[in-house]
Amino acid sequence: MLDAVDCQVLGAVAENPVSSLEVIGKAANLSPSGVAKRIRSLVARGILFTKFVEAQVSYPAVDLDLQVVFVESSPSAWKLVEESCNMHPYTTYRVRCLGAVNGFFLNFAIPHGTTSTLIRFLDGLKEIEAVDNYSAKMPIAQPNYSENNTRDYNPSTREWNFDWKAWGAKIPEYSQRLDEPQPSVLHDLDLADMKILRSLSIDAREEKKVICEKVGVRDYDLSRRLEFYERNRVIRHHKVINERSILGLVSEVILRCRASLKVTEALAGAMATQPFQSTFYPMEEGFVLAMNIPSPSLTTLVTIMQQYCESVETIWCDYTSSLRYYFDNEPSNYIPPSSWNADRDYMLESVLQKVRASSLQGKQG
Repeated sequence: MLDAVDCQVLGAVAENPVSSLEVIGKAANLSPSGVAKRIRSLVARGILFTKFVEAQVSYPAVDLDLQVVFVESSPSAWKLVEESCNMHPYTTYRVRCLGAVNGFFLNFAIPHGTTSTLIRFLDGLKEIEAVDNYSAKMPIAQPNYSENNTRDYNPSTREWNFDWKAWGAKIPEYSQRLDEPQPSVLHDLDLADMKILRSLSIDAREEKKVICEKVGVRDYDLSRRLEFYERNRVIRHHKVINERSILGLVSEVILRCRASLKVTEALAGAMATQPFQSTFYPMEEGFVLAMNIPSPSLTTLVTIMQQYCESVETIWCDYTSSLRYYFDNEPSNYIPPSSWNADRDYMLESVLQKVRASSLQGKQG
């Protein structure tokens, strides 16, 4: 169970994910030692993960293209699809889902200009009947993120104090220009930067001295690189990882919506005003929204979306099956001094060879 102080601390962490204990404590009306003790308690109770803040790297800034993929697949092939994603060097996220899509929601961050290689990989999965159908598309702008703001959560009633009716009526007022992809700064980065970014994507609150020891850089150099990342928006967002069921939230639901650009811009701004963790992907035909939401509110959200969008598809996710792949997963995809491994064999042939072998072994077993 949560109490009011827990909610204050969780809200302060969401607002200041990589700030000092002094800053978080001030936002939560606690001393630095008090907020540290409460965070340790939240981790011990499984409400916050041990490494509870992850940096979200801006893929365009490091010359990678984000691909949003939906896969239709029969349950008997799900393990093979998951193995295939594990083998692919540029998978960034996967989760099983059902509803409008029965199969998977996948994210890939691939070297710029290698979309055709990814399509051939997905076609290869179709050829061995691991995949029935798929769609792979790039967002037209940077994804927008939001975090759970527990200041709107009442732990005694276990309810969220959010006025959906008022929010739905004001959606046109929230319109904002979509965030264009940042220019690539990959030419200004090196192998040490890749190690630093990977470390931050695993644990963004890790002590600087620990990162320095792991990467092999001086404290001064690390501070200088962190300033460079901030100045060039190499890190887009910091995601807080917590146990959602404690907050009465659906593990994850995805809405795939067809809408005009005007509506997409309005809803991109509107989602940022909600107190729920979400990722908003602007797409050519509308948007994809992945979020955590109180179960009783899902119908309300879908109804509101239907008022503004041409069509709304609801997809339920089995979050227990999900797997986040950290940035620049090992073995490293990065080739010094400033490029990614876009070799066809590395991204396609060798991966499909392993997948086919796994498929054959599964059939024989």
